[in-house]
Amino acid sequence: MSHFFKPLFIFILTYTLYFNAHAQNQQPVAKPNILLIFADDLGYMDCGFTGSKIMETPNIDALSKKGMVFNNAYAGAGNCAPSRAALISGQYSPRTGVYAVGSTTRGPVDLMRLVPVRNNVSLNSSFHTIAEGLKGEGYVTAIFGKWHLADSKETQPQAQGFDWYTKGLKEQSAKGSNEANDPKGVSYLTDAAIKFMQNTKDKPFFAYLAHNAIHSKLEAKAETIAKFKKKGLSDKMAVYAACTYDFDVSVGVVMDFLKIWTG
Repeated sequence: MSHFFKPLFIFILTYTLYFNAHAQNQQPVAKPNILLIFADDLGYMDCGFTGSKIMETPNIDALSKKGMVFNNAYAGAGNCAPSRAALISGQYSPRTGVYAVGSTTRGPVDLMRLVPVRNNVSLNSSFHTIAEGLKGEGYVTAIFGKWHLADSKETQPQAQGFDWYTKGLKEQSAKGSNEANDPKGVSYLTDAAIKFMQNTKDKPFFAYLAHNAIHSKLEAKAETIAKFKKKGLSDKMAVYAACTYDFDVSVGVVMDFLKIWTG
């Protein structure tokens, strides 16, 4: 990973419908729908509202003004699988055993003074996930994008509480998708999540939108890269800024949909 120590940001949107049962005593008649947007490798200083002068994140910035921002909170781990395992299970790495992507044996073995801790590459099915918990409360659950907690029969999302699983345009985020107009599948996953929300009306839903952006391999839409090159950024920096911008556009598309859908 090119951004190993970058935190992963989480955006959670909840909303529900109310009606006046009694003028003096308004009671909610439905459980809140939950949309969880997971940003892979978005750096803490890479949003406008956190101080970036290079990145453009107008939609995330707007969301930060309307919602809650936690200035003293951290992801469960500093990279992909361990952080996802902590998020989905509610348990830290010493409990899930997911410490790293792949092997914990890194660097020259002959120079190691300690034996690396044993690493799990999957989230054991014994853990009660957030999806299983919400499903037990009557929610329809879905994931769109990167699971990265193994994909065997026992560890795939459908076995961990998710009713629907829409993969991205690639199996692994480090590989190219050969989709020039949507190289990281940002638009594809966004559209899939919106379609799911539109079609889920009878029950409350939990939608987990787990983008492959901004994780390496760094890719972005050609027009977005050109936008940042015009600002004088280097080729590499322009691609990184474009990745972040494309992700932010997805947040904006979802927010616009929710405004219309909820009236």
